[in-house]
Amino acid sequence: MNKYPYQTCRNGIYYFRRKVPNDLIDIFRKREFSCSLKTTNPRVAFKKVIEMATNLDELFQLIRQGTDLISPEQLSLIVNELHRTKTKTLLVEALEEFQNRTEEQVEWESFHAQEFKKEVENDLRVSHYGADIKAEVRNLINERDLDVSPDSPLFKQLCRAVLQAWVLHYEDAALIVKGHLDDPRLYDTGSNIEEIKAPKASGKGVLIFKDSIETYLAEYKRNWTDKHYSSQQAKLNHFLDFIGEGDRNKGEQVALQDVSSSDVRSYKELLQRTPSNASKRHPDKSVIEVAETADSDRNPRLSATSITKYIQCLSSFYTWAMKELDFEGKNPFLGRGVSSTSATSKRAERNPFSRQQLKTLFSSPIFYGCKSLASCYKEGGLVPIDSHKYWVPLIGFYSGMRQQEILQLYLEDIYENAGIWVMDINKNHPDKRLKTPQSKRLVPIHRDLITLGLIDLRNRKSPLPDHNVCSQMQPSPATEPTPVPSRNGLADISKPYM
Repeated sequence: MNKYPYQTCRNGIYYFRRKVPNDLIDIFRKREFSCSLKTTNPRVAFKKVIEMATNLDELFQLIRQGTDLISPEQLSLIVNELHRTKTKTLLVEALEEFQNRTEEQVEWESFHAQEFKKEVENDLRVSHYGADIKAEVRNLINERDLDVSPDSPLFKQLCRAVLQAWVLHYEDAALIVKGHLDDPRLYDTGSNIEEIKAPKASGKGVLIFKDSIETYLAEYKRNWTDKHYSSQQAKLNHFLDFIGEGDRNKGEQVALQDVSSSDVRSYKELLQRTPSNASKRHPDKSVIEVAETADSDRNPRLSATSITKYIQCLSSFYTWAMKELDFEGKNPFLGRGVSSTSATSKRAERNPFSRQQLKTLFSSPIFYGCKSLASCYKEGGLVPIDSHKYWVPLIGFYSGMRQQEILQLYLEDIYENAGIWVMDINKNHPDKRLKTPQSKRLVPIHRDLITLGLIDLRNRKSPLPDHNVCSQMQPSPATEPTPVPSRNGLADISKPYM
């Protein structure tokens, strides 16, 4: 039995671990609080444990009693958990989607992260709780079946907690959009898993891959999608096959500190020779055998982007081990991905509209006179300036906005800002969603759209400000391409605006 409750020791470092009471698990959305005490001194650790346990006891009791206010220390527990969840979601998206971005993209997204952080800090300073913040608090309350009045001081405190979490999140977002995906500050110290055993060591202070990877995957399983979890597991196992010289069991017993830079170099060379979908094409062969026979077949090799994903997966694992398992060695995979100069730009791979295709699209009768909405491909006297069929292609052409963003525009999202008409991309309504937090922005309205009557449309519908601009069509999934009318000569084309 542990002599000191809530205190554990891993590799000489003391940690605090406290199980959340069963009746409060739904409120905190985690089964335990866990963090490093950052000390090797047992007396210092014991003092910190007592202090943290006392603070948690007070917080648990206040929430059960339906308190009107909670202390700043107690509020910080909620802030940190909200912050951790938001950042982890964005980090997973970045690891999945960031591919060879240009310097302009990085600078633009970094600028927006800093600007949003300033906006939230100002909201905190003036105690402004916008509709999106209140909606987030209401969702938190409703999901947990709590009785908190929107006019109560506690509701306001929760609004401030959400704002503080967004400030911290945008600080992390600035790191993420700059590509610092392995920065230790992005990885939380706590765990959501009720029981995670510390990895076994093959010797004093030595961590082996088998137990370390099992702990790593168990910790993130609840936060990753099934697809992302399987992808990360497959990449880690691929490296174990390599480092074990074709024997995964042998690779699992290798110590993390035994992987050298030359091993990473050899692994990259193997990836460059590996065909895509190798596990499906050669299920009975080891990764080394697949690479050795690859020269004799004509199957396409792994792309530079795919190779970088393998390297980034291992780099993230090592970064986690350094933070969570006190691994004292170096991260041999850090910065070893394929350089962007040798990788094909994802944006360049996209299939944009040609000038002739755009000319064909906007020569459709719907833009100068069609028979009816149902027969918008036939010439006639109707220009349907109140229809989504008319406005969605035009707004997409002049703004570069995603189809999802256009279709979820509300009339209140079109307004003048400092003398300039803009479209406000936000999440102020429950039916709205953004692809990433950085998608929140103001988009200036092109003068041609104003001339064509977009502001007039907004004014005609202004008595119904909570209605969509394109109210006749429901938003579709963000990844779904914009279908081009099949009667205008582009029947085989289906492309996104961006």
